[in-house]
Amino acid sequence: MKTRQVSYFDLFTTGVGYLNRVTEVTMEEGMPFLTVKIAALRGRAGNVKKTYFDAKVSGTQAHEWVRVLADDVAQGRNVLIRFRLSDLEGVPYTSRNESDEGQTRVSLRTRLIGVDWARVDGQVIQPERQIAA
Repeated sequence: MKTRQVSYFDLFTTGVGYLNRVTEVTMEEGMPFLTVKIAALRGRAGNVKKTYFDAKVSGTQAHEWVRVLADDVAQGRNVLIRFRLSDLEGVPYTSRNESDEGQTRVSLRTRLIGVDWARVDGQVIQPERQIAA
């Protein structure tokens, strides 16, 4: 019997940015999942710009980090992470904001697959339990 080999092409993105809006999404069918918004930092230190990613949290390590940091995000603290993303995709949508209603925009959707470190209000976070690398 001949087996078919499946090939994949991976696209990974790494960076540093602020973790925002941790949400648990529950659907009528299927398992609940976590989503986050990441404001990735780019550019010169004196003139930083932000690129926003809407990410579904994937994998045990990323889930554990997000669960550890979720309360800090909810309380409005500055949560800075070094992140790893995969499967970046631009998805067009029509804006509903008053200032640009009806304009076509692009949402950058991805999967958060890893967090290498975190700082909350400048303090390095050492999670209570060991987070697998």
